[in-house]
Amino acid sequence: MTSTTGAQANASWVERSTQIRIVLGEFCLGHVRFRGATLTGLDWRRPIEIDEEAIERHLQSGAEVVYLASLPTTERLPRLCFRKHWVRYVPARIGRHYIDLEGTFQDYLRSFAAKQRNNLTRPVRRFIEASEGTVDFREYRHPDDMSAFYEAASPVTVKTFQHRLLKSGLPQSDDFRRKLLELAELDKFRGYVLFHDKSPIAFGYCLSQNDILTYQVSGYDPDFRQYSPGTLLLYYMLERVFAERRFRIFDFGTGDAFYKSFFSTGVAPCAVVYHFAYTPKNLAFLGAHLAAWLISTAIVKTLSALGIRDFVKKAFRRVG
Repeated sequence: MTSTTGAQANASWVERSTQIRIVLGEFCLGHVRFRGATLTGLDWRRPIEIDEEAIERHLQSGAEVVYLASLPTTERLPRLCFRKHWVRYVPARIGRHYIDLEGTFQDYLRSFAAKQRNNLTRPVRRFIEASEGTVDFREYRHPDDMSAFYEAASPVTVKTFQHRLLKSGLPQSDDFRRKLLELAELDKFRGYVLFHDKSPIAFGYCLSQNDILTYQVSGYDPDFRQYSPGTLLLYYMLERVFAERRFRIFDFGTGDAFYKSFFSTGVAPCAVVYHFAYTPKNLAFLGAHLAAWLISTAIVKTLSALGIRDFVKKAFRRVG
């Protein structure tokens, strides 16, 4: 049994397919979609006990994988663990960063040290000057807003390295546009776009569950990187979220990045966990995923030893 303890009343199992990418360094080699089941409503800041009988039940009823994007645990789980009915795969241990939305936005800003606060507000002041005193920042949350959000965010996302190299970013499909509308009708969507001289330069969107708002996807036009558009976008987003007073937690989602640790007020140790049934498709995928990880790790170590890791990463992101 997974060595976590406790129970969460809002957590429940649902059938949900998942798409897992195979990445080599900064490049997405492809992705594979699986029929899956996952635990929703999970508060990743609190421990939970995972019922292995539930995992087996889902796998026997047709799921190819049972997964938890953020299993709260302080234990260092092995990357591979073989059981009778499945193999558990843990590709990453993560720190899930978040902001406690208690208080006001000004209270939040005062929580930073003076130098950090100045580093945060300096690009804001510079952008205000470049915008002649008026910042064009827009929020999209109602069903009637969804077309406008998509039309503004799409030309930005196709310019990002996430779109070019990792095949991620804002999905370019009619299915996604319909999904946006469904989420907005349930009041579970918040979209944001920052404009400069009437042109969109940065976008982001969040999804809500209960009283947690999770940052999903963002991107900015690299032609405007001198304005620190990612920082600006998040600054104005948080100002709106604090003012709304609906949510208790702003969640940065999975993955590590400097901006997450900079903006966050807390971090919860978690692991990405997959339970794969023993099938030829799943075992072939695991082999490919592990091989890509091993090669990527070797490349990173080599570049770090040569002292050129950051240079190569920036070069790939600009020309890839």
